[in-house]
Amino acid sequence: MSWSQALRTTRRVRWIMRQKSRLIHVFRLGYSVAVNCPFCHARVEEGLPFCCPDLEMMWEKTERAR
Repeated sequence: MSWSQALRTTRRVRWIMRQKSRLIHVFRLGYSVAVNCPFCHARVEEGLPFCCPDLEMMWEKTERAR
């Protein structure tokens, strides 16, 4: 996966996680928000540590770009 493609994928994963979180909070559901890591394909839950250093690095880069 190229650097720009990884960055786009991470942005999309962040957006999906934010949208899921908003829906869960609006409807007051008791679920935790989770997405699949685009790098190692592990399940990443909101509020837990990152599953791999690649995701953590890209997550940080998308945070700076906001």
